[in-house]
Amino acid sequence: MEEKPASLLTGRVLGGKYRLSRLIGQGGMGSVYEAVQEDLGRRVAVKVLHKARLANENAVARFRVEAETSARLGSPHIVLVTDFQAGGSDPPFLVMELLLGKSLRRLIADEGVLDWHRVAGIGAQILAALAAAHAAKILHRDIKPDNVFVSPSPALGDVVKVLDFGVAKLMEDDGAPITADGVLVGTPQYMAPEQIDGRTLDARTDLYAVAACLYEAVSGQVPLLASDSRVQLDDVLHRAPPRLDLVCPKADPRFAAIVMRGLHKDPDARFQSAEDMSRELKALDAALHVGDDAATIRQPHTETPTRDEEASSEIIATRPHRGTLPAVSALRPIARPVPAAPPSKPRSRLWLWIGLVLGLVVAIPIAIVAGVFGYYVHLTNVCKDTSAAVSARLDACESACGHDDENRQYCTVQGDLLTAKGDSTAAGKAYGEACKAGDAVGCARLTTTRKPTP
Repeated sequence: MEEKPASLLTGRVLGGKYRLSRLIGQGGMGSVYEAVQEDLGRRVAVKVLHKARLANENAVARFRVEAETSARLGSPHIVLVTDFQAGGSDPPFLVMELLLGKSLRRLIADEGVLDWHRVAGIGAQILAALAAAHAAKILHRDIKPDNVFVSPSPALGDVVKVLDFGVAKLMEDDGAPITADGVLVGTPQYMAPEQIDGRTLDARTDLYAVAACLYEAVSGQVPLLASDSRVQLDDVLHRAPPRLDLVCPKADPRFAAIVMRGLHKDPDARFQSAEDMSRELKALDAALHVGDDAATIRQPHTETPTRDEEASSEIIATRPHRGTLPAVSALRPIARPVPAAPPSKPRSRLWLWIGLVLGLVVAIPIAIVAGVFGYYVHLTNVCKDTSAAVSARLDACESACGHDDENRQYCTVQGDLLTAKGDSTAAGKAYGEACKAGDAVGCARLTTTRKPTP
């Protein structure tokens, strides 16, 4: 009987330094706990082999293979294993980096079908992990959504790590197998035909499983699904899966073609390496970016969509890597910042104020003196003009009146009186009315009306 998912190990210290704080999840081989490495004070994930598996030598051997393989590969897309212990009073356990995020299985369940372009980025990172494993002559043999962990990163997008190398196998390994004869290793919905009929396995076997994961992520269903395992295995061997472009019309036909090639029943018709399949995905992504750049040149940019991703408290991640495919950034126009003009230095206003004050000090007295002098000159000219006018008018009046002494005397007296009073305006009017025409009639009328009554 397998260990119940409870607090049997919570709070326990394994290996003298790993204190288990809470259960994160369970699998067929063991349970995963969040723990604290007390000597370093860091959080880690500890996978403990199920108690019921302890008596199974093959299970213990697989557990050791998982630890050794993950530690040996050291890929940024493979979960990092930092410790493994077996023996003593503690159950066998391995220590991994603690990741935050979701398995691909959980991501599909929570979000439904995923955008094909996002899935292509996830697939490229899975293939990067497998390329590292295959270069070390290691087959995973159990790639499935449960063993693909996706951590969200605001800067990098989806960061993908491959888990569980427990059933990994060395390619062309002549050593004793760690599975019993006739026992299938893997998960039927993601197993390649050669895994079922006992043919030789190689890197292309893992690529079939990757294609099955991508198919499910964009369509919401596995390529082939049967009611029982026997029919499932027979379908994998003999029935072709529905075309992805028909099941998921929203997926790009070129992406669908890549996935369907990976699901080919003949290994020779599939991609021959993880690098080949990854290269096709990246070429598709590059072509899409070129199209995006052309659209950007033709149309103004309007809005950049954003996606909020909630990180769950499942296992695992450090050393982030991009979850989207590399962009052809060289094709994108780069906006270079225009250097700002240096701020102008404020001008000193001191001398301006000094000049203004001095100008006022000098100008005001000059203006006063000029005004007084001008008024004096004006008065003088007025006086001169008035005196000359009176004299002229008197002369005209006297000339016009002839030698009439009485009238001439009256005219002269009237003018003198008005002038003496300072009423030059009245005097001028009197003389002018009488003499302005320069004839004797006007003067005679003036003198006649002004002549005293006898």
